Amino acid sequence: MPLTNLPNPFEQLYSYPEFAEAAMRRTRLDKIDTHKAAKVVHARLPAPFLKKTTSICREYVTSEAFIAAYASHLKRSGKLEVPVWVDLVKTGSFKELAPYDPDWFYVRAAAVARHIYLRKDVGIGALTKLHGGRNRRGNRPSHHADSSASVQRKICQALEKIGVLEQTENGGRRISQDGQRDLDRIATAVVEAAKEEEEEDEEEAEEDEE
Repeated sequence: MPLTNLPNPFEQLYSYPEFAEAAMRRTRLDKIDTHKAAKVVHARLPAPFLKKTTSICREYVTSEAFIAAYASHLKRSGKLEVPVWVDLVKTGSFKELAPYDPDWFYVRAAAVARHIYLRKDVGIGALTKLHGGRNRRGNRPSHHADSSASVQRKICQALEKIGVLEQTENGGRRISQDGQRDLDRIATAVVEAAKEEEEEDEEEAEEDEE
């Protein structure tokens, strides 16, 4: 079935052309803006027919690639305020040591920004559950434990200072227009870089065959 009339995100999101066309009919979108594209992942079609990718703006990139690229951007810009205790603090009471990665604050900030981008309104409590982990209790069964609320709050405050996040009326956080534009730009750059790598790999493969 031809996909010439389908928006590009539908072609990339769905594994089969017929499901992509059905999704376009159900959503009734001629053009997909940034927030609606983020919701296409939760379309009413069965989950097994969705590709294992995450939606950011008009392109679809994996969470690992986007977080790594945005964390590098935050570190390179030098605008994000990093606390002095960043090399000492644990990210949760269930942790034994501080993170080994010296740039963990940038990585966590990028993950928080991406998580809030994909949702309308997120509070500190939801972020603590998101980045929580297994609390090992010796010979007793392990339970889930939330991450440090103070660390999550400091990250949100740092992102607010550089204009990526803004507070909502109920005290939560949402992505700002400037933050949305930055994340869209980073996501587009990641997709373009991935396409260039694929083209280079194809060229090398053709040269090897010759």
